[in-house]
Amino acid sequence: MRNPCLLIVVAMIAFSCQGPGVVDRNDDGSFEVAPPPSPPRIPVACDRLQTCTSSDECGAGNGCNTTLPIPSCQKLNCSREGEPCDPTGDSMCERGLGCTPSGRCRVPECGERECGADPNGVSCGMCRTGTTCSYWGKCECEDPSKTGDSCDECKNPAKKGDLCDQCVNPLKTGWFCSLCVDPLKTGEDCERCLDPQTTGDSCDECVKTYKKGPGCIACVNPVMAGLLCNELAPNDCHLATNQLILDAPKGFEAVYACGMPCFGLGLRCIQRCLYDDVGLTAGCACCVSNWIDCSLKYCGPTCYIDADGPDCQACVTQNCPPSYDECVGCTTSHQSFK
Repeated sequence: MRNPCLLIVVAMIAFSCQGPGVVDRNDDGSFEVAPPPSPPRIPVACDRLQTCTSSDECGAGNGCNTTLPIPSCQKLNCSREGEPCDPTGDSMCERGLGCTPSGRCRVPECGERECGADPNGVSCGMCRTGTTCSYWGKCECEDPSKTGDSCDECKNPAKKGDLCDQCVNPLKTGWFCSLCVDPLKTGEDCERCLDPQTTGDSCDECVKTYKKGPGCIACVNPVMAGLLCNELAPNDCHLATNQLILDAPKGFEAVYACGMPCFGLGLRCIQRCLYDDVGLTAGCACCVSNWIDCSLKYCGPTCYIDADGPDCQACVTQNCPPSYDECVGCTTSHQSFK
């Protein structure tokens, strides 16, 4: 007959190699090894919700754990190895461990464990260097970011490096390597611009060649408007933003300055200058460009000397009616100056 004391000593020595545990001897001479201490529980995961007498009082997904000192509702499939459970009620134990007749979640035997000790205190094996025995009895890499037989592979396949802190795709960044290094890019390989209206390596070109500017909402041709830039821009010189420019002390001089560099190059040159450099809106730039073109033709020398002087103003008033505030888009007779 085997010496039970010797078995206990052997069991204690074997279990002590795997981690702390408590050996309890039963009245019949058999013994049990308490499972290793449970890791910190995630808050709310298995919290006791309310006292109960049956599972009918606990609602869906919960059951009445009558083995607790104070029977309470508890989430199902939540209790860990060796924790109290109700052997007659719904499953309280996680991973389908099942509840033993003594009201404890079953502790897996060696056939289900790689390491640690089974319920009888028998060692299920030791983990190789670089790995550690988890609460579940599985050998896992000591570095939680690593995996593989030699723990030399990154658990996240999108990562690389000794610390698994670099993205395999150099164009990606972020914890999960799901963000593009270039914030203007998107797509699996950051091959597309985040703004679908833009294109180019730097996403600074407009897909629609007749658009320009931030958001690609402005028309390249300043006298045109509309989604397709195929409509003549309306006259809006009355808007406050335009009036601040046109009514300024040197307002006429500022807009007239666009005329000289564009002399002989047509209205579009003047319009772009008024829109891009002076800051007039498209519709107003259209009207003012006609007026400046007329002034250059009839009053060039006089206005070149002093654009805001009385002689220039008189010449323009006489030869270039109507003024820009009477113009409607580019539909006036000044269209002939194109």
